[in-house]
Amino acid sequence: MSRDPLDIVPAGRTVRLAALKAMLNAGVGAGTAAAASPPVVRERSLSLGVPVIDHALAHLPAAAVHELVPESGCDVAAATGFLLALALTLRRDDATADRPILWLTRRGALQEAGALSGHGLVDLGVDPGRLILAAARRDEDVLWALEEAARAGAVALAVGEVAKADLKATQRLALAAREQGCPVLLLREARGLA
Repeated sequence: MSRDPLDIVPAGRTVRLAALKAMLNAGVGAGTAAAASPPVVRERSLSLGVPVIDHALAHLPAAAVHELVPESGCDVAAATGFLLALALTLRRDDATADRPILWLTRRGALQEAGALSGHGLVDLGVDPGRLILAAARRDEDVLWALEEAARAGAVALAVGEVAKADLKATQRLALAAREQGCPVLLLREARGLA
């Protein structure tokens, strides 16, 4: 004789569970949960303008944290170029296009790979005056500054270069990005270097 899993639940819990299900089905309390939650910006998805790639990305939300991890140290320049192109794509058709892009890195990364080139940015059609470049001493400082920038809503998007990213810090960062509608892109240290 097979038993329904609910048969083993004590009677008091069964009654409470049934009452909760009835409330959910009736929509009771729907307004109170929404009122207590912070407002969430309507999601838009990343689009690179290439249908095959856009389909492969499966409509990734723009207001989120997206990480790119190069396979090796040789791939860092290509990954940086891709992030810059993605940043420009995100900014192009957005209501925040008049806001600057924040690009944060670690000082150690500047010594390893150098900084973005002003001449190279101009060649790509980027106005260096619309880009805020900053360097921090530690990964934690980069992540903190990205979170603060996302929460402030003063930048079109924020890009950070970090070797490692703490789970709690990236969770806070993802929440700030989603709540404020600010895309955040992370360039992580290459796999071969980690």
